[in-house]
Amino acid sequence: MIPEFVNDSNIWKNIINGLSSLSVVLHEHGINIRHMGLIRSLHCQMCKEKEYYDQIQKILLFEIVARTLKQMFRMCLRTTALRAKSASDVPFKNCSTQFLNLICSQENESLFWSETLPSQVFKRFGSCSLRSEERAELRYQFSLNRLIHRLTRDCGITLDLKCVEEMIGHSFEFTRGDIESVEPKFRAMFTTQHAEGQLYALLSMKRENQQRDPEIVKRLSQNSIERLEKAVKRFPSDVDTRHSLSDAHHTFACACQREKCEENVEDIINFHFKRARELRSSDVRCSISNVSHKVATLGIVLNKLRFKQHSGLVNDIVDFGFNGNVVSYDVFKREKGKSMYFLPLAINPEHFERSENILMQEIRRIYSGGECTAERILALVGTAMNRLVVDYVRSIRRACLSLLSIKPQQYHSKINTNDRNTGKKKCRR
Repeated sequence: MIPEFVNDSNIWKNIINGLSSLSVVLHEHGINIRHMGLIRSLHCQMCKEKEYYDQIQKILLFEIVARTLKQMFRMCLRTTALRAKSASDVPFKNCSTQFLNLICSQENESLFWSETLPSQVFKRFGSCSLRSEERAELRYQFSLNRLIHRLTRDCGITLDLKCVEEMIGHSFEFTRGDIESVEPKFRAMFTTQHAEGQLYALLSMKRENQQRDPEIVKRLSQNSIERLEKAVKRFPSDVDTRHSLSDAHHTFACACQREKCEENVEDIINFHFKRARELRSSDVRCSISNVSHKVATLGIVLNKLRFKQHSGLVNDIVDFGFNGNVVSYDVFKREKGKSMYFLPLAINPEHFERSENILMQEIRRIYSGGECTAERILALVGTAMNRLVVDYVRSIRRACLSLLSIKPQQYHSKINTNDRNTGKKKCRR
């Protein structure tokens, strides 16, 4: 996986031109950030004669050093927080000042750049991340201003404007007055909004399933939508948040359908149903590599496929195994067996055009040695789509039963009061 990534020149062109983020691209291809040192080493060995070689090496080196400094500084802040005996921010400002001065220190004044930092780089990214000649001149490989700007942004340090203007070159000494504030940084700032929105969404879904007052359902759904929209804006790639927001829009539309007393209610219902569909289908990802459908071709894997002879209109009744997961074609190719077949999904027109050749190729594989008629293709695709729908409906049914403590209506007459209470307690747990 990593050598293929390193050899892909289009990826590096997008990163150099600022069209893609290095960390995002790595995650999209299923590669952990800790392998960045290995990527840099392989790129040095395999792509020395290629275009943009020096530029790519500097980008990787800067990212490695910047992430190492961030982790070192956070460890210093944690140590300071454990030792601090008051709620004052003075100890954290002092810690920030000392750490920034270490970065700006001269080589003859400190062993930070020659020993401390390289050892931490090796610990996090491996010994292959730095070459011996780079270690000796590591301090002069890139602009310190850029490095400090990245560190202050990632760690929540706000510098005085005058300090920022005067901070030029490789020699600068910070004082405590140069640090305006040190504030905590969270990786997922949307967590609170997501949790509140999820709660309101579950409450609204429960009342909608119980056919309660539509006004209450609409108000709960609206509260959920407001919070989850904020969460999606702050972290648009989070699939769980998008799906929760989709459920909230769907519940709101269902409540409007039951009420139907407002003007232009059909437009409102159509808008919320459309928004729910968009949120569900706009960012389908591979369940294994987490790569988006915008980058790769996604589909389902059929295994143990066999045909049963039938005398009706369609000659073949198809039976197969299916685990319900969506995977990318690249993942399928790595794990492909003789009895495994890939059926791409038509997520949108562009994705369908991209996957049409793969679909025909897999159909030929399935019917190799036999007659590939339109009748048989219809049986195959129709049965697969039917299984998808059935599995999806069953999963929704199970989710409703477990989250909302709802029992199927047809079983109510058979369940006595004690069993019903016991079942509710289990579902709540």
